[in-house]
Amino acid sequence: MVALLSGIVWQIGHVNEKDELEYRKLLAASQSSKSAMQLNSYTARQEREGVQKDIYFYKRGERLHMRLIADAAQLLLKQQDSHPQVVEHLQNVKCLMQEELYYLLPDGREAVLQPDGQLRLRSAHATSLSSSWSPESRLELRPMQLLRFIEAETAEYHYKKDLLVAKKVKMKRYAIAGHQLKEVVEQEKILMQGTADKVEFSLKGEEEAFHLKAYHFKAKLFGPDGRIL
Repeated sequence: MVALLSGIVWQIGHVNEKDELEYRKLLAASQSSKSAMQLNSYTARQEREGVQKDIYFYKRGERLHMRLIADAAQLLLKQQDSHPQVVEHLQNVKCLMQEELYYLLPDGREAVLQPDGQLRLRSAHATSLSSSWSPESRLELRPMQLLRFIEAETAEYHYKKDLLVAKKVKMKRYAIAGHQLKEVVEQEKILMQGTADKVEFSLKGEEEAFHLKAYHFKAKLFGPDGRIL
């Protein structure tokens, strides 16, 4: 059974400069140490510890943040017929990913910022908030975020494809105050908790085709009072 956990339109960013530099260094090292004939087939490795990747992407014009943390990693370059492929094998992985930024009104309703800068209520018949809720006068609005927390025994990050594949996964989904990515704490409001044999999502390709998939996914949903639904 495959669960499509996200089917939203995301404009994707890329890994940070440090990751890009490691990628380039490994590629350059392999090319400088091998002749043109040898470059047709070549493998290079680099061991790393304490890996952290910060990836930024956009949804409805707002920048979201994903952080990937691993205890250890092996950066592997495989080159076949002058076509290099770089895959990073990660151990004991944690991933924090913002799904959505929104605002909580004093009466408990939720509002989402639209590309035109207007706040729209989250409802079946959503309407824009009145002009009194301008960006300069939103003191009564509480910034909130939906955050997905993923733990996995192992994962692979494919640089060329911008693809992450994690195995033996535990997932949680939270509603957390603020718009900045932060560590999950036990006091936060949990919405979902589950497990999956494998989770994969791509950060490259057509925006409309972006999906996060969980294989053999089992989950529990929680209500506003924290009880299982």
